Amino acid sequence: MTCPKSHGKKVTKLRLASSRILLLFEVRRGSGFGVGVLALANDPLRPPGTLFLWMFWPSFNSSLLNSPNERKKAVFNTYYALAVSAVTAISASALAHPQGKINMAHIHNAVLAGGVAVGASCHLIPQPWHAMVLGLLAGLISTGKAICLPVYFNRVLRIHDSCDVHSTFGLPGLLGGINYIVLMTYRASWTNNPMTGNQVLINTGALSLSVAMGLASGLLTGLLLKLKIWRGVTHTARYFNDQAFWKFPHLAAGF
Repeated sequence: MTCPKSHGKKVTKLRLASSRILLLFEVRRGSGFGVGVLALANDPLRPPGTLFLWMFWPSFNSSLLNSPNERKKAVFNTYYALAVSAVTAISASALAHPQGKINMAHIHNAVLAGGVAVGASCHLIPQPWHAMVLGLLAGLISTGKAICLPVYFNRVLRIHDSCDVHSTFGLPGLLGGINYIVLMTYRASWTNNPMTGNQVLINTGALSLSVAMGLASGLLTGLLLKLKIWRGVTHTARYFNDQAFWKFPHLAAGF
């Protein structure tokens, strides 16, 4: 038995999310966040982009599978998880607000979390309720991170996840990796196939290696970006000011 290609996509997303967290920690440690903290909630392009990804995420999860039966199971399970995570995100966001209002930033983070959580195991999940439970947990974890952890990240660690990669891909990807290992362990105990047992060990090592590589590469990149050798280095308090990095002709004198 070979490692499914969908498992590789989950490992890549989890590694990138881990890398980004360490990168932001090293670059933004001790800095202010300026006007960028609430910028994502007011971005008019995020809702249609999120809707586009939500519609086509099942094809993304099933595109590299060879068996027609596995592709069908992957599509259905992904839709089950996406639907439940979307409902969970809206409900949790409304419950968290004193007046019952929905925060669009929470929706951006959590509606795709279900598809990420089932990405590695979408073709192995035998029953729809399993995919729905994964979508429920992924939606709760993603929304909870968006509500609670930014306070800890911003005020204690002095970092800001500017694109909410950790909420959408990092934590749901970790949940999906653990679920995949559990499913493979159950299959190994049920079939008594030594190759399946070896695959469980390989998948556990791949998950651990992806997290370690993400943390190490993020830490190294953050340290490199803090060096004073780069041209045009600006103060950390101006990281969210576009005029510090981009040329605006209409702001030039005499325009």
